[in-house]
Amino acid sequence: MGALVTWAEYIGVGLAIGSLSGLLGVGGGIIAVPLMVLIWKLDPKVAIGTSLATMIPTAIAGSFRHYGFGNVNLTLAACLALGTVVGSSEVLKRIFGILMVVSGLKWSGLIDLVTGLFSRATGQ
Repeated sequence: MGALVTWAEYIGVGLAIGSLSGLLGVGGGIIAVPLMVLIWKLDPKVAIGTSLATMIPTAIAGSFRHYGFGNVNLTLAACLALGTVVGSSEVLKRIFGILMVVSGLKWSGLIDLVTGLFSRATGQ
């Protein structure tokens, strides 16, 4: 009986998340992740991963439905999907991190200070 109650609870919360996100016009993850952390004490990383996994069947079903109505540009979808996968890679995250550090240094004026000192030292 315990497993059945757990499954019923999961499905009930899923129905509530889907209904609320549809009513409010927001992605389900913005509701699901905090609920999973609060209700079931999941680690936030596990809640995020679980939320992302729940989007797969919904996205597939919605995509097929829109494709049936002629509302899908397959070329654009394929290119965006490829870019999304590449964009989420670890290498790109590291490059973005470096860019953020350089931007922060530039914004703080530290890079301008160093280049100014270097220009003076070399006479340029």
